[in-house]
Amino acid sequence: MEYFLPYRIYQNLYKFLSYRKLTLVSGDLTKISKNPPLENGLLEQSDFAAMVQYSGYIMLEAKDAEGKIRKKIRDMHESTRKRETKTIIVLLDQHSNYITAAQYFSKLLHLIPNIKNPDIEYNMDIIIVPYEYPGSNITNKLLEYISTGDTSKGYIRFMIYEYNYFMSVKMESVSVCPSRILSAEEAKEIPRELHTKPINMKKMRVVDVVAVWLGAEVGDIIEEEIPSEATGIEKNYRFVKP
Repeated sequence: MEYFLPYRIYQNLYKFLSYRKLTLVSGDLTKISKNPPLENGLLEQSDFAAMVQYSGYIMLEAKDAEGKIRKKIRDMHESTRKRETKTIIVLLDQHSNYITAAQYFSKLLHLIPNIKNPDIEYNMDIIIVPYEYPGSNITNKLLEYISTGDTSKGYIRFMIYEYNYFMSVKMESVSVCPSRILSAEEAKEIPRELHTKPINMKKMRVVDVVAVWLGAEVGDIIEEEIPSEATGIEKNYRFVKP
């Protein structure tokens, strides 16, 4: 069988983490490779290819680089804001059995460290990256593990983004203007200055490329710097919706 998974997706995920202000902990959680990782923590291309052919997936782990208290996330328990958040990325080969049948996908989920631990003390953002969005027979398997957290444990949530989100460094594309998420203080001040409410601003879906790469949550406001012949730079604001 020919394995399709491009090494560049694996590399671009490293840059994706930096845009989200996350630090790579492991370029391969399975730790099967006998060779040391590169300076940035990723596997060399030959090791990567061998790993994909052997297992059908690569699993990365990252953590918050700033260590700040997280913003309030929709539907999550308030206590989860103070907990460490680990981000796990599961990058699947196009032909992996793990994404073709629900029973195999369940086995893959069991390989994520501590996902079955009912007393997990940290939050988990788990990003699944398949070739294309799976059917409901696959996604329904996630429901068993999703948790909003409480005073004794962190949350577990899943996000699924296809290969096309990471085939290039989207934020460096000429079609994407410089963008950032407003701070909590700015998100209160800017709407006042514009004499509007956030909900009345132009919208951006939380699954749009810019929102995904920045790690925006529903309710965030994203500032875009758009080139203007009249003013040089024109700032545009978008409210992130579900």
